[in-house]
Amino acid sequence: MSEAKEKDRILAEIKAFKQPNEIAGLSKFLYDLEGDGFIKVWRDEQNHPITLRLTEQGGRFLDSGGYSAKRRVLHPKIKSAGKGIWAFTLTVISGLIIA
Repeated sequence: MSEAKEKDRILAEIKAFKQPNEIAGLSKFLYDLEGDGFIKVWRDEQNHPITLRLTEQGGRFLDSGGYSAKRRVLHPKIKSAGKGIWAFTLTVISGLIIA
Protein backbone atom coordinates (compact mmCIF):
# COMPACT_ATOMS: atom_id res chain seq x y z
CA MET A 1 0.00 0.00 0.00
CA SER A 2 1.33 3.43 -0.86
CA GLU A 3 2.12 5.95 1.85
CA ALA A 4 -0.73 8.22 0.72
CA LYS A 5 -3.30 5.42 0.86
CA GLU A 6 -2.01 4.29 4.25
CA LYS A 7 -2.32 7.81 5.68
CA ASP A 8 -5.85 8.08 4.24
CA ARG A 9 -6.78 4.74 5.83
CA ILE A 10 -5.45 5.90 9.20
CA LEU A 11 -7.39 9.18 8.96
CA ALA A 12 -10.56 7.22 8.09
CA GLU A 13 -10.07 4.95 11.10
CA ILE A 14 -9.55 7.97 13.36
CA LYS A 15 -12.74 9.48 11.93
CA ALA A 16 -14.50 6.21 12.85
CA PHE A 17 -13.32 6.69 16.48
CA LYS A 18 -11.06 3.64 16.58
CA GLN A 19 -8.76 3.38 19.58
CA PRO A 20 -5.09 4.26 18.88
CA ASN A 21 -3.92 0.74 19.80
CA GLU A 22 -6.32 -0.73 17.17
CA ILE A 23 -4.98 1.35 14.25
CA ALA A 24 -2.28 -0.51 12.32
CA GLY A 25 0.71 1.62 11.28
CA LEU A 26 -0.34 4.63 13.36
CA SER A 27 3.04 5.11 15.05
CA LYS A 28 4.72 5.50 11.65
CA PHE A 29 2.58 8.50 10.64
CA LEU A 30 1.31 9.93 13.93
CA TYR A 31 3.65 12.91 14.05
CA ASP A 32 3.13 13.68 10.33
CA LEU A 33 -0.64 13.74 10.68
CA GLU A 34 -0.47 15.80 13.84
CA GLY A 35 2.07 18.20 12.31
CA ASP A 36 -0.12 18.69 9.25
CA GLY A 37 -2.93 19.73 11.61
CA PHE A 38 -5.27 16.91 10.59
CA ILE A 39 -5.54 15.21 14.01
CA LYS A 40 -5.52 16.21 17.66
CA VAL A 41 -3.70 13.81 20.00
CA TRP A 42 -4.15 13.45 23.77
CA ARG A 43 -1.29 11.62 25.46
CA ASP A 44 -0.65 9.96 28.81
CA GLU A 45 2.33 10.59 31.14
CA GLN A 46 4.57 8.30 29.04
CA ASN A 47 3.68 10.28 25.89
CA HIS A 48 1.61 7.40 24.42
CA PRO A 49 -1.51 8.46 22.49
CA ILE A 50 -4.69 7.68 24.41
CA THR A 51 -7.24 9.54 22.28
CA LEU A 52 -7.19 10.74 18.68
CA ARG A 53 -9.67 13.02 16.98
CA LEU A 54 -9.86 14.43 13.48
CA THR A 55 -9.70 18.23 13.36
CA GLU A 56 -12.10 20.20 11.15
CA GLN A 57 -9.24 20.69 8.71
CA GLY A 58 -8.56 16.95 8.77
CA GLY A 59 -12.20 16.13 8.09
CA ARG A 60 -12.34 18.48 5.11
CA PHE A 61 -9.03 17.10 3.81
CA LEU A 62 -10.25 13.50 4.07
CA ASP A 63 -13.61 14.34 2.47
CA SER A 64 -11.82 16.00 -0.47
CA GLY A 65 -9.84 12.83 -1.19
CA GLY A 66 -7.01 13.05 1.33
CA TYR A 67 -3.39 12.38 0.50
CA SER A 68 -4.31 10.24 -2.53
CA ALA A 69 -6.14 13.13 -4.20
CA LYS A 70 -3.31 15.51 -3.34
CA ARG A 71 -0.94 13.21 -5.22
CA ARG A 72 -3.24 12.95 -8.26
CA VAL A 73 -3.25 16.73 -8.69
CA LEU A 74 0.43 16.63 -9.67
CA HIS A 75 0.00 14.08 -12.47
CA PRO A 76 -1.93 16.30 -14.95
CA LYS A 77 0.81 18.93 -14.70
CA ILE A 78 3.48 16.33 -15.38
CA LYS A 79 1.51 14.90 -18.32
CA SER A 80 1.00 18.39 -19.72
CA ALA A 81 4.71 19.17 -19.49
CA GLY A 82 5.54 15.80 -21.08
CA LYS A 83 3.25 16.50 -24.03
CA GLY A 84 4.86 19.90 -24.51
CA ILE A 85 8.34 18.42 -24.52
CA TRP A 86 7.32 15.77 -27.07
CA ALA A 87 5.68 18.36 -29.30
CA PHE A 88 8.80 20.54 -29.17
CA THR A 89 11.08 17.57 -29.90
CA LEU A 90 8.97 16.45 -32.87
CA THR A 91 8.90 20.01 -34.21
CA VAL A 92 12.68 20.27 -34.04
CA ILE A 93 13.18 16.89 -35.70
CA SER A 94 10.66 17.74 -38.43
CA GLY A 95 12.41 21.05 -39.03
CA LEU A 96 15.78 19.33 -39.33
CA ILE A 97 14.42 16.76 -41.75
CA ILE A 98 12.78 19.43 -43.93
CA ALA A 99 15.91 21.60 -43.90
